Amino acid sequence: MNGLGTKTTVPPTVSKQFPKKILIADDNPDILGLLGRILESTGYIVLSARDGEEALDIFQVDNPDLVILDVIMPKKDGWETLQAIRLKSHVPVIMLTALCSPDDHVKGFRYGADDYIPKPFANRVLKARIKAVMQHRTLSMATSGMTNTQTSAKAPLVAIDDSRKQVRIRGEQCRLTHKEYQLINLLASAPGKVFSPQEIIDQLWPDNSGMTTGDVRQCIYLLRQRVEQQPKKPQIILTIRGFGYRISDQPIDYSS
Repeated sequence: MNGLGTKTTVPPTVSKQFPKKILIADDNPDILGLLGRILESTGYIVLSARDGEEALDIFQVDNPDLVILDVIMPKKDGWETLQAIRLKSHVPVIMLTALCSPDDHVKGFRYGADDYIPKPFANRVLKARIKAVMQHRTLSMATSGMTNTQTSAKAPLVAIDDSRKQVRIRGEQCRLTHKEYQLINLLASAPGKVFSPQEIIDQLWPDNSGMTTGDVRQCIYLLRQRVEQQPKKPQIILTIRGFGYRISDQPIDYSS
C-alpha cells in the first residue's frame, strides 16, 4: 500500500483486465496493512482510510468498485459511513467488524450492506465473499434491462426505473436502502409470483452469508414500513403463508 487514499501498483498479471478498486476503512493500521496485502495479491487496486470521514472523501474522488467498512472508527463510524454512501451510490459494501451479534448483522443489512463478515476472518473466505459480491453486482447490472426497468403495467402501484435505481409507489418516489431496493426489484420482476425465503436469499445473498428465513422476514418487514400505507395490513408486499412472498398484481382501492 502506498499510503492512505493512494492507488497501488497493479500486478502485471492483471493489468490488462482493468482491475477493480476497493476502498478499505479501518482505524487499525495492522488490519489495513493485512487487507491491503491480501487484496493487492489478488489483483485489486487498494485505497485506504482510517476513519469514516476520510473514507467518504476518498469515495467521492476515486469512485471505488467495492467498499469494506469497519464499524468502530473515529469521526464517523461504519454505520454513519454506510448510510452516507447509500445516499449517493449502490456500490457494494461489505462490513468487516468485530461486532458479530445477530442484531449487528441485521442492522448492517438494514442500512444497505451487501455482506457482513465478523473478525477474525480467514483470508480465503474474505476473498471468496468479495468475489461473490462483485459477481452478483456484475450479474445484476447485466440483467437489469431484463428485470423490469418499468413494472407499472403489471404491478399497478409500483414503478421501478432500474437504470436510475428509483422506485415510485402510487406515483410518489420512495427512498429505499440498497437491500430494500433489491428485494422489491426481485418481487416486481414477476408480479404475482411467490418467492420462497430461500429463493430470496439465493438472489440477494448469493453466498448465503448465514442468512435465515428470519432475516428475510425482517427485510420484508422493513420494506413494508417504506411502501405500505398500513404496514400491518399490507396490500403491496403480500405474505403467502407457508410458501413465501409476492408483490400484488392487482389494482388496490384504499378507499374501502
